[in-house]
Amino acid sequence: IAFTSTGRKRILVKGSHVKDSDPIDYVAQQVAGHDYFDKYQVFKVANKEEIREKLERLEREAVTERSCYKFALLYMKAGQEQDENLAYSNVEEGTSPAYREFLTFLGDVVQLKGFQKFTGGLSTKSAPTSLYTTFQEKEIMFHVSTMLPFVPSDDQQIERKRHLGNDISMIIFKEPGFSVDVSIFFSYFTHVYIVVEPVIGDKGETFYKVEVANKRGVSPYGPYIPKPNLFPKTAETRAFLLAKLINSERAAMYAPSFKSKMETTSAKVLTDIASSVICESQKAKLKSPFKLSFKKREDDASHSASLTKNIK
Repeated sequence: IAFTSTGRKRILVKGSHVKDSDPIDYVAQQVAGHDYFDKYQVFKVANKEEIREKLERLEREAVTERSCYKFALLYMKAGQEQDENLAYSNVEEGTSPAYREFLTFLGDVVQLKGFQKFTGGLSTKSAPTSLYTTFQEKEIMFHVSTMLPFVPSDDQQIERKRHLGNDISMIIFKEPGFSVDVSIFFSYFTHVYIVVEPVIGDKGETFYKVEVANKRGVSPYGPYIPKPNLFPKTAETRAFLLAKLINSERAAMYAPSFKSKMETTSAKVLTDIASSVICESQKAKLKSPFKLSFKKREDDASHSASLTKNIK
């Protein structure tokens, strides 16, 4: 797998003679003859922990199948549908029992101090508690607006937006009686909004009305919303929502706007690796050299295969 500033390239090389030469030199010679790399130069780098960590980080960020996810969760009530700043200003004391019930339905409220599992970038200094769960051997941390610090002097609640606005997918839990227009949210990073509204049945049972809005360029992904879009409060509904969240993030990574951001980030990481670890004295003497680092790994699953199994 060759990592370039514009993405990944899979190259198949013959390995029948690799035992007769240095594996790195052999693979470099094979790849350098490929038309895709005829304008690049190859550098052989020292086997250092620093470069291994950077390459592993680059590879993890490029793979859609991950074991840890972070999602935003925003609480909204009537009168806030025209101003995202009002929604970001809600505090826990002003929330409804239905909202608090939904949080415990979705995951577990955990104390962040001493928390040893996935934190989603949260620290004990930024929030004392958060919402955490697991699903199909994956860890999920929610950035819950009402659990993050509230700053009375900050009308925009920048600290809260710094977390929620940098998540790809967001759940908006809205109280009944109004509609949500997601265009009021000015996040360049968030691509998917899943709106959840509590509905009380004739016998007092809880249902959730679920609607989804995607930014342009996000391809359809399952599990799909049925008609009517009303879900009972069951374990199956919880699994449906978590699968929908995970798949929404994976689908969003293929959207043109998000893909370009990922390419920019990857290019910066590659430039950093090249400037910090490449040894000029170790330049390989190749006829058609290239300038890439790569490592052996299994082929990624296709986009469609990478989606979490749909909940039926």
